[in-house]
Amino acid sequence: MTLSTTPREGVLSERDDLAYLDTRALAWEPLPGLPDAQRKVLTRNGQGEPLVFLFHLPPGFAPDGLPRRHTDRSVTEVTLALAGELPMWEYSDADQQHGTFVRQRPGYAAHRLPGSLHGLEPGRVTPVGFTGLMIRTGPGNRVEVPYAAGWRAADDQVEARPEPGSGVVVDRPGVRIVDSEAMEWTPLGQYGRGKVLARDASGSPLLMLQHVGPEFALPGHPERHSHEHDQHDLVLWGEFPMAEYERGGGPGRQILMKAGHFVHRRGGEIHGLVSGATSPTGCLTLQWYTDGQGNLVVGGGGTVDET
Repeated sequence: MTLSTTPREGVLSERDDLAYLDTRALAWEPLPGLPDAQRKVLTRNGQGEPLVFLFHLPPGFAPDGLPRRHTDRSVTEVTLALAGELPMWEYSDADQQHGTFVRQRPGYAAHRLPGSLHGLEPGRVTPVGFTGLMIRTGPGNRVEVPYAAGWRAADDQVEARPEPGSGVVVDRPGVRIVDSEAMEWTPLGQYGRGKVLARDASGSPLLMLQHVGPEFALPGHPERHSHEHDQHDLVLWGEFPMAEYERGGGPGRQILMKAGHFVHRRGGEIHGLVSGATSPTGCLTLQWYTDGQGNLVVGGGGTVDET
């Protein structure tokens, strides 16, 4: 279980319980089903199917045969807009012929449950392209949903805008879209501050932005701990020092998480904060947890490891 650097492009280090990637150095590959679209795969399931990936759509992106809309009968997905913009339409059901118009911008996060209906209508395209993060709970069962015969584009479409403070853009059964830029920060005690982008049915956080300021440090460190579930961290900006440990013991290896880095820790992997190591810039990360099947779960069941 030695943490080792590998020759694969974009892989900084990996072992059976840890993958540490530089997403900026990963190679783009074609995104199946979308002409001229590309992706960078960050995690796969046991069958090799992508579960987490970055994707990019070029300027003017518009698939053939618009309007087109679809749903997925078995998969939950979360997307976070990182750069550019993308016009999208959200539908309450198949009877709604003209969807709610949402222009996905940086910071927009969409949480879709199985059955959520969305798509593209003609007349609006992205002038600058679009880059986003996709988190899926499985390969899915995508189903195209037709429009009524004789469908025509609406003459006037009003863009849905975020509510001040909450940042909510769309909130209906099956889908919730928020603009994280319009959301207020929530204090996380000694762990900085956060914004919850997705919640489960009980309201517990599933996906969170977490920010710590410059020179962040906790008293009583160094410490190390593990989590019950898989932990995923994508660094959006800044940098943050961490230490990764092997289960057999040892001093651990310090790593510096930087903007563009992605870390996938399997349940039980041991990591922690380093005594005296602080971030000169502060750091903003996107964090979520999954079970062994890739389903989003609450928290990580953190436990302190004293050995």
